[in-house]
Amino acid sequence: MEALLRAVSLKHYVTIAEKCGLNGLQMLRQHKITPAMIANPEQMLSYASVLQLLEDSAKASGQESFGLLMAEVRTMADWGEVSLLMSHQPTLREALHVVMDFGNLINRYFALRIEDRGRRVFLREETLADSDLPKRQAVELSTALIHQTCAAILGTQWRPKMVCFTHSKPSTLTVHERVFHSRFEFDASANGIWCDAADLDAPNPRADPAMAAIARRFMGAREVRDADDLLFNLRKATYLLLPLGKAKIKQVAPGLGMSVRNLQRQLDELGVSYSTVLNEVRKELVLGHLQNRKTSIESIAAMLGYTKATSFTRWFNTEYGVPPRNWRKEKALRSSG
Repeated sequence: MEALLRAVSLKHYVTIAEKCGLNGLQMLRQHKITPAMIANPEQMLSYASVLQLLEDSAKASGQESFGLLMAEVRTMADWGEVSLLMSHQPTLREALHVVMDFGNLINRYFALRIEDRGRRVFLREETLADSDLPKRQAVELSTALIHQTCAAILGTQWRPKMVCFTHSKPSTLTVHERVFHSRFEFDASANGIWCDAADLDAPNPRADPAMAAIARRFMGAREVRDADDLLFNLRKATYLLLPLGKAKIKQVAPGLGMSVRNLQRQLDELGVSYSTVLNEVRKELVLGHLQNRKTSIESIAAMLGYTKATSFTRWFNTEYGVPPRNWRKEKALRSSG
């Protein structure tokens, strides 16, 4: 089944494209997207087409930070009905949990996890995509939207400590510095934002419990349940837990609100095993990690849930016919040629 994304994901696209010297409507048509499609926020678009559109727009305009420019002109209200529920949460942490709970209504291929590390917190995000789909612009766009949400809740109090991207550093950081007001790490092991734990738990003075309750009831009625929700949510949970070494079925099931037995029973009914899902997620992640030459094979093995690099190498050799080091060398030679 084709992966689909709501048209709200391209809000302000034409405006930004034209500011960057592109013919926005022509770019849309080249990717089989019409103006009528993006005029309706609920219209479903090809996810692959949206990712490719953003990458091609960045390349054609020479603007490496195209995704950030799109995020810069958005407000929290662009989240739609979700923004009402977010804005009335008692803390930023709970507002981000709303993103985690209802993000499917905006972009089901975006996953967020709050990782507490003592006095610091890492807001780790994953943009789910097959390994052959480009996603640099989509990653920067979604990371900027999370940053924007934090700023909307905390105001001037919000000051992230560092913003991390797994892709390489652009030729200029002008737009990044304007959007994030932070330090950066590129070629990082994960995409996300480091901040103080105290920021996430500070009271939100604008929170209204009554409004939050009304919004939550409305959002519960709006949430769509597709036939493939179980597999999709299982993949999303695996994406987030895999780098932590917690992607065994007994660790994933509670996050889905299920017992291991219940999850296994439902997977059996679908004719799918969890090992198959886990293997698919590893294949979607591994090539992107290998292209980051600053990340060691040992680190990649750990990020894919392997305790030993030798086990990872055996798996990779089975899937791709060559050891990971050889694949990396061949990729480097093709790029330099």
